[in-house]
Amino acid sequence: MLKTSAYLLLLVVFVVIETKYWKIVGLGRSILIGGPLYKKSSEFVCFDGSKSIKYDHVNDDYCDCPDGSDEPGTSACPNGKFHCANKGHTSADIPSSRVNDKICDCCDGSDEYSGSVECPNICDELGNSAREQKRKQMEIERKGYVARKILAAEGQKLREEKLQGVVPLKEEKAQLLLKKEELLQMKNMAVEKETTLKDKHREVNIVFSNRITLDEIKNLGYLDDNNDGTVSEEEAKSFAEQDFGADYAWATLKGKCFERTEKQYTYKFCPFERVVQIEKSGVGETGLGSVEWSGELPRKYSKQSYRDGQACWNGPQRSTEVDIQCGEDSELIEASEPAKCEYRFVFRTPAACNDPDQEEATHMEL
Repeated sequence: MLKTSAYLLLLVVFVVIETKYWKIVGLGRSILIGGPLYKKSSEFVCFDGSKSIKYDHVNDDYCDCPDGSDEPGTSACPNGKFHCANKGHTSADIPSSRVNDKICDCCDGSDEYSGSVECPNICDELGNSAREQKRKQMEIERKGYVARKILAAEGQKLREEKLQGVVPLKEEKAQLLLKKEELLQMKNMAVEKETTLKDKHREVNIVFSNRITLDEIKNLGYLDDNNDGTVSEEEAKSFAEQDFGADYAWATLKGKCFERTEKQYTYKFCPFERVVQIEKSGVGETGLGSVEWSGELPRKYSKQSYRDGQACWNGPQRSTEVDIQCGEDSELIEASEPAKCEYRFVFRTPAACNDPDQEEATHMEL
């Protein structure tokens, strides 16, 4: 008789434990491990402190707390959250309205614990696939980062050449100003000696003026950035001061353009300068905006925005968002117009690659 009573007592304890386990289904790991928020007691206090309820009302399929904290394992509260542990893959939180709705949302099937539908546990399969994809992406980033270091060295060399070019440019400008002064003096002497030859004087004046201001001062082309046949001190400084990243890896892309043809248009992306749309017929180019970095910190260089492009017919001015990704080569891999006069490019380049071994590893629960 005593032995039978002991077995019955053990069975009762087991049922209570199982019932208690059911009542906290859907809790995140931080709550299960981190404190007494769901510790068994006579009362349960809503997380927002708005009210207290009997502990037996937790997970009773009725929403008592305004913040939904009393129903982590049922769909009673519209704002509640159910935690998918997803062992072997990545944990996730889903709206509690999806619990026991006969649709498998968690890869471990824990959201359908009522048994009304059978959800296979595919977390290991998904986790293995995700880890393999991550491994491949890390390999791309490592190779891209090696290429980026080469670009950075080239970019720094370009910057130094531009800065060094400012000094001789100043010296040459000073020499030209002296020469201009000498020629002006010669012109004045000619004016005094040939006052009676006014027509001839005007011809000489035009020749001297044009030769000084156009031929000798403006046409210094070896550091011309905008290909207009002239170079100024401001142009050289502008290149040196432009935001090409901390290591100047982006500097190697200035002056280069990348094209992609989609349907009836060819899209041209020239980093730091312009984006244009060209009809296949070759009739003109349509400007899609001017550049600025627009990525959010700490990934500032992950996006460029081009604004104030050519206006659409009865529409806004064209604009372009360029998503920049790490890649082993520089290439425009996507060009689309998801909305009227709003364009989206995807550009891959080693200049966007960071050292993957220095970045914080992606958290993955196993």
